[in-house]
Amino acid sequence: MELMTAFLDKQNQQISQAIWSKSPLLSIVAYNGFACEIMLTRILDSLNQNTSKEDILEMIESYQAIRTKNIKTVNKFISNFNKKR
Repeated sequence: MELMTAFLDKQNQQISQAIWSKSPLLSIVAYNGFACEIMLTRILDSLNQNTSKEDILEMIESYQAIRTKNIKTVNKFISNFNKKR
């Protein structure tokens, strides 16, 4: 599991700043953060468009499929971590 994140300049031609890591923990934290930000943005946009409560709840339910607890690699990392404790 690896993580690579980069900020590009306005023309998307040069990297302004970037990080790369082989840390599973950093990968999980970054993934969860991005996924939560995407979900929150979708919910806020839906609220601004007067989307029904049922549709918003359905949207939230769909988020469950991309949560890290459903990713085999993450489960393996957590399992290995717990064995070492």
